Amino acid sequence: MAEHTWRVSLIAMLKEPFLKEKVNTTKLLKMIIIHDLVESEAEVYRHLTH
Repeated sequence: MAEHTWRVSLIAMLKEPFLKEKVNTTKLLKMIIIHDLVESEAEVYRHLTH
């Protein structure tokens, strides 16, 4: 999970200068981290209920 979060964050940082519209980089990185946190919790729940 940590590697996935790191890679997606890196891609976001590398692509950001090439975007046509300005983005809030801090908000984008927070969204990436929160998304993966929720995904991780869902995976744990899935394993516990099956």
